Amino acid sequence: MKLVASELISNAVVHASGFIAVGLRLGEGRLHLVVHDSNPKPPERRYATEDDEGGRGLTLVDLLTSNHGWAPTARGKKTWAEFEVPAPAPIPVGTRLRPRIDLIISRAGLRLAPDPVHFLGQVEERDRAALSPSVTAPIERGTT
Repeated sequence: MKLVASELISNAVVHASGFIAVGLRLGEGRLHLVVHDSNPKPPERRYATEDDEGGRGLTLVDLLTSNHGWAPTARGKKTWAEFEVPAPAPIPVGTRLRPRIDLIISRAGLRLAPDPVHFLGQVEERDRAALSPSVTAPIERGTT
């Protein structure tokens, strides 16, 4: 999942000039990753030769996800990927999830934006349902 997230986020950073929002949603045995950016152009698949340094990203996304795609939005586009997730081990009653989420985010080399709720105001209303505030990590540029 880390490689796919890196690919989708990197594409947004390289090809978009405005906001970028990243969301995760876990449900029904799937982890859904969505990246919103301000560039309305669709992702472009390139076919790399042996000597090319780039052009393999969407092929890797194809191979590593159970499903993926993109859709236009009023402010650009969203790209998404889904991963099948095995049933989780039971979490003991009283366990606080926030420290676990913070640990996962820090291990990925990311940092939460200071005000995720305000940041999510830039995401289209119809997409907010997919971006559960408890697991949404808006990414600030230059913080990795």
